[in-house]
Amino acid sequence: GREDNTLVVTTSSGALDIKILARAAKLDPSVASAKLLHEQVPEQDVPLNIPKKTRVYVEQTKREREKASEMHRSFQRDLCKLRLSTARAYVKSITTGQGPIWSNNEASVIINANVFGLGPEFKLEFTLENNGMKALHNLRASITFTSKGLKLDKSQFSITTLLPTVQYSFIVNLRCTSSVNLENQQVKVLVSRQGSCVPILSAIVKL
Repeated sequence: GREDNTLVVTTSSGALDIKILARAAKLDPSVASAKLLHEQVPEQDVPLNIPKKTRVYVEQTKREREKASEMHRSFQRDLCKLRLSTARAYVKSITTGQGPIWSNNEASVIINANVFGLGPEFKLEFTLENNGMKALHNLRASITFTSKGLKLDKSQFSITTLLPTVQYSFIVNLRCTSSVNLENQQVKVLVSRQGSCVPILSAIVKL
């Protein structure tokens, strides 16, 4: 049939959408406004309790208007300092092996470590994953701790090869041999290259 107030829409997927305006629809603005006022809730007529402007607020507003440029420059300067200090800390963590991620032009290694158990027997599990494009060879993993009340069944691991996209898991048994409080004790997993004492990445877990 024929309909004057009709909108036909063709979408990019090929679908056809037809919208028809009802013949009894009233588009008079006065009618719509009256209906909207009729539907308003009573709480809209209650005035808000807006506090009066204090002298401190007025002075602060005036200072912001007069020194807006100076305040903006100070904010930008502090923001640049924050970004610079963050970048320096990130570079330091990468170069000194204090972070859980290490990468170069060939490989990218991620370490993750967790401790399981309630004591006195614990299980330390750490994983290594190479997300790069090439394999990494001749690595060494060392486990250290500060407390004298812990005993490891193995503290050194020789890792000959880390293939790309393969996750390698290592498990070590820990035992508490004394009554020393281990709540704040930390166990470090350090990964370095063979023949080097400088770690390339590390992970720290708390007991």
